[in-house]
Amino acid sequence: AVATCCRPQPQACPAGLVMVGCMEHGQPDEDCCAFKGQSSCASGPSTVGDICHTSGAVYTCCPMPALPKGDDAASLYCWALSQHLGNEADLMRDHFKKKHGIFACQDWSVLSDDLIDGVPSINIGAFGSRPAWWGSWYNAATFARAWASIIRLGVWSKHGWTVKTDPDTVWFPDRLSSHLKGLPADEACYVRNAGGIMLGSIEVLSAGAVSKLAARMRDDCQVGVDIVGEDGWIAKCLDRLGVEKREEPALLVYSSEVGSCGSRHAIAYHAFKDVASYAACYDAATR
Repeated sequence: AVATCCRPQPQACPAGLVMVGCMEHGQPDEDCCAFKGQSSCASGPSTVGDICHTSGAVYTCCPMPALPKGDDAASLYCWALSQHLGNEADLMRDHFKKKHGIFACQDWSVLSDDLIDGVPSINIGAFGSRPAWWGSWYNAATFARAWASIIRLGVWSKHGWTVKTDPDTVWFPDRLSSHLKGLPADEACYVRNAGGIMLGSIEVLSAGAVSKLAARMRDDCQVGVDIVGEDGWIAKCLDRLGVEKREEPALLVYSSEVGSCGSRHAIAYHAFKDVASYAACYDAATR
């Protein structure tokens, strides 16, 4: 794609509009802004900002989508971020073949550092995460980019709940739907899954919460993004945006022991990092 970067960047969209990012020739593009008449707004182009130095491109602000009501308010849009090689890619191929995990949701997306062979996926570029002192990764910047892609795709606005899971999380969308039944998806809330915090193994956000992310993440949630893990970053971001917390003790069993998968009351089990251990946990959870 031809780079058409806008400078200076407007700080925010006007009230009631959300900056959806960059489009080029009708496709999302990380390195450009929107050509006039090619924005990703579902209701048609609505642009604001300074004219760019090339191609007459402009930053794009779109009307905030109407949040789902009725049956759509109970539906799930699920996504995962996976490496395109190694155990994560093997797990995603296995899930796709068996229609497990995110592939059992009403809509789903797979984001990756390159296209995953055998799985419909979206390349968002190299991850670039660094090892962190607590044994995980400084990966918030990568997931901030992933969330920006999810927001730009716009599928989230058709469903009541957006669920991000890790490839090595065994989980059951039908069980989650049962727990969410009756909760107002248009109200901004997220679910804490581990004794007062939200671990990144499974993150559950209402459409109202994602709407707030879409409107303000770019401006309000970038400080310190390079020095934290993704789950701490997204929880702090949601808190900063005034999103309500809900507790769900049955959401996650955090253990890599197959014996921990025996409870059918739980929704998710983490972590099972290869196809064999994942299958063993899945079988134990469905006996």
